[in-house]
Amino acid sequence: MIFTRKDLQEYLKRDNLGFGSQTFYKRMIKRLGGYENYYIYEFFRVLRHYEFYLNLEKRTLLERVFLLYWKYRYNHSRIKSNMFVAPNTFGPGVMIVHPGFLRCDSWIHIGENCTVLPNVLFGKRNAMNFGSKCSINVGNNVYISVGAIILGPITIGDNVVIGAGSVVNKDIPNNVIVAGVPAKQIGFTLSTN
Repeated sequence: MIFTRKDLQEYLKRDNLGFGSQTFYKRMIKRLGGYENYYIYEFFRVLRHYEFYLNLEKRTLLERVFLLYWKYRYNHSRIKSNMFVAPNTFGPGVMIVHPGFLRCDSWIHIGENCTVLPNVLFGKRNAMNFGSKCSINVGNNVYISVGAIILGPITIGDNVVIGAGSVVNKDIPNNVIVAGVPAKQIGFTLSTN
């Protein structure tokens, strides 16, 4: 979570690396050229600023104005990109490869350096589960492929690869590859530690 300006700069730097280390000029070229990843990067840049001002415990009058400004930008960007990501959900270094529907509510926590491809659904196994009863915790360095469905409550370990179209409804340990309906372990990954 982002509590200080130093945290904010670190998150922005790590997200920038996740999206291909974009300098100001590269971002402008991508914006003018209509590249899809520019809009995803811009959404996460706005989200990080909103998280920073949202997490401040004591806000000055100017910081309250900035909170309202970034909340407005966040809501506008959320609708424009069709990505409904709650604040404080993703860790630093996130990579969303293509734009498309993505919904991550506040009971979902995704670790550092995670890659999420389009049409991934984070949901509940039981419609009666609310809040922390249905928490989905995704570890660090996780790759979630196209069309995966993750049903909570669930914990996914570090260094995991989830195959395309998989339905994950059970906990996944560290350093494995899972695929299928329901998802089963089909291999191991190398630890990046």
